[in-house]
Amino acid sequence: MECFVCFPGSPVVVVCRAVIEDPFANLFWLANKSFVEKDNDKLPVFYNSSKERGHEEASLVIKQVSEEHLNSNYTCKLQSPSGVVHVSITLKQKRPAPFPILVFGVVGVFVVTAVVVTVVYVQLKVDIVLFLRDDLGLHRHNASDGKCYNAYVLCCKSDTGSGVSEEDRHKIEAVLEEEYGYSLCLFDRDILPGEAVSEAVLASIEKSRRLILVSSGSALNPGQDSQYSLLTGLHAALVEWHTPLVLVQAEVRSDLDSVPEAQQKLVQSGHKVTWKGSNSEPLSSAFWKELRYHMPARPVYLLP
Repeated sequence: MECFVCFPGSPVVVVCRAVIEDPFANLFWLANKSFVEKDNDKLPVFYNSSKERGHEEASLVIKQVSEEHLNSNYTCKLQSPSGVVHVSITLKQKRPAPFPILVFGVVGVFVVTAVVVTVVYVQLKVDIVLFLRDDLGLHRHNASDGKCYNAYVLCCKSDTGSGVSEEDRHKIEAVLEEEYGYSLCLFDRDILPGEAVSEAVLASIEKSRRLILVSSGSALNPGQDSQYSLLTGLHAALVEWHTPLVLVQAEVRSDLDSVPEAQQKLVQSGHKVTWKGSNSEPLSSAFWKELRYHMPARPVYLLP
């Protein structure tokens, strides 16, 4: 005896297959002890038969399962001169899943999906943002914001003597401009000689969308060594103009110890990117991804 699970009101087809070796063999269906009619699709219960390569199939068809069908016993019988073989089935109503279990199951799927998506986003956030922003161009900076530069690069002398070397600083500046197309304002190139240091720094930061502060271990230009101009520029950028700040620090310092103590409180509100020497030089390194992530969207050059 076998059970077939079904829903009330739904159709059911049960296939009975047998190997026929005797031409006088007969395969048919019984409902309880009554014969089920063959090929009469006008009835609620009937069966169809087919033969192929020594096999015969008798398919019991119940158009719409009712209580009557659930209480009946259906038998597929093979009758031949050599004997009788049969198999019986009953229909069993399929019960819907309890409501609380269904609700918890749906909620569980959403929770697991949300966790997976969150983990993937956290791990690949930088790559996703760069792809959508810079590669697909889904976000561009406002060209009418009155800014002339994407970033102003400002150096601070490390109190400990450690920091990004002057050679590496020039590499960073060159890659940002030549490889990624950013417009930078550099003190030793774009500030006119004879200008007051503090005023020049303030004017340059005000024209820039980002402020990149490089912690340097080497001696700086005389004008840039002015701690007053540095403090004034940082305060104006962070407090008055809300200019996002990015601190580029050397690998040997994972904190702000290399930044002069007078600027540490201001710098703590910025984003930190670590330069790891030769390991950071390839454009595929984490350094460039992090730095680009904190930079504005790459500029768009429209054809005339």
